[in-house]
Amino acid sequence: MTQRCRPSAASPPPTTLPRRRRGNALIPVILVLFMAAFWPSHAADKENLASFDKVWSTIKEKHWNLEKTGVDWIKIGETYRPKAKKTSTRGEMRKVIRAMISELGQSHFNVYGGDGFATLETALGDFTRGGNGTLGFEVALVDDRLLVTRVHKNVLDAESGIQIGTEILAHSGKKLKPVIDDMTELYGDMAQGRLYMNRTLNSLFEDSPGMDKELTTVTNGKEQTRTFKMHPPLGRPKTILNLPTVHYEYQSEVMSDNIGYLTFNIFIPDVKTQFDNETLPSFKETDGMIIDLRGNGGGIGFIAVALSNRILSQQSKLGTMSNQGGTLNFAVFPQKPIYDKPIAILIDGGSASTSEIMAAGLQDLKRAKVFGTRSAGAALPSIIETLPNGDRFQYAIADYTSVGGRHVEGNGVEPDEVTPHTATSLKAGKDAALEAARQWIKSGGQL
Repeated sequence: MTQRCRPSAASPPPTTLPRRRRGNALIPVILVLFMAAFWPSHAADKENLASFDKVWSTIKEKHWNLEKTGVDWIKIGETYRPKAKKTSTRGEMRKVIRAMISELGQSHFNVYGGDGFATLETALGDFTRGGNGTLGFEVALVDDRLLVTRVHKNVLDAESGIQIGTEILAHSGKKLKPVIDDMTELYGDMAQGRLYMNRTLNSLFEDSPGMDKELTTVTNGKEQTRTFKMHPPLGRPKTILNLPTVHYEYQSEVMSDNIGYLTFNIFIPDVKTQFDNETLPSFKETDGMIIDLRGNGGGIGFIAVALSNRILSQQSKLGTMSNQGGTLNFAVFPQKPIYDKPIAILIDGGSASTSEIMAAGLQDLKRAKVFGTRSAGAALPSIIETLPNGDRFQYAIADYTSVGGRHVEGNGVEPDEVTPHTATSLKAGKDAALEAARQWIKSGGQL
């Protein structure tokens, strides 16, 4: 059994981000990105050059297969270091390092300016205090507006004034647009930026249970400011191996149109147990199944295999992961009973790691149709380190290839049918991806 793709304990700490509410489930990504208190506006020449050397040596030492890239990394260093020595600012050095990295031809390596992180950290300080409590809803940036995309009805009732499509304008008397603009600027060109945006937006509404949050919202054209109470985290606390405790959520139901709906927020052994013992028996006579992996940040890789064993009728594999230690196949061996009805998978920018492995593999094998928006592109152990000059260097230490030969890291999984939330659909209380998946299954579910 393999743990969710992550750096080893001996590796430098990964850059982390505030957890998405469902990603309470995420094995902590709580932001080394925002650890430094300040960065100088101009780094000294020696710090710039040390940053160049750090990037070059890290790739040389930690890339899983430089030879396979076809690039002579020693020669690349000899070519770019003289250019690096001529730079005098971080911006100039950043351009040289990015040009050097581009020689690899791989999307999951990049360097980012440290100033943007400092700006965002300061802005977030007005809103976030940490904690694992929930207000009972999830948000996303839709048509440049911060809208509620999911409401947990066991937490919020109709009297709360919060519903799908509610726009949130302000938090604790402060407008949210400036901090959202900072996020958009910082994450816009960043590998896995969709994932970071998703988590950071939802972190704005995290705090300790029992605390009050004052929000200004607009629902059905009516603006109001109200105080909401933070509730305990959703799901059951679970401790897996030596990882921090997470709160596990699992929902399985047969909808009114005889389509099974399954969603969970982390891939752990409990998912396999509940899928076999609860979901498969109750879905036996359904016309199809929707597996909603939106906001699911991953977990144990081989749980995706364990689920696929029940929905693939022939021996295959979801993909292959390679690092300096060798290769690992996510091999599938069918186990009866097999669910043989149409399967739709929903993904978004918060779907990462094992979610992407499962979605890409079943998509390549023509066993599922994928709906939603492009996934996070975070299938690998991706690390972000602070360089001597304050900039940030992101790199991967393994390679994942789907069974169809696609590199998911940095690219994400592209849905077969792109169905993003829109302000119009949310205002009507509709989930665009879910509705499209239901229509596809009802029409026969042909691939």
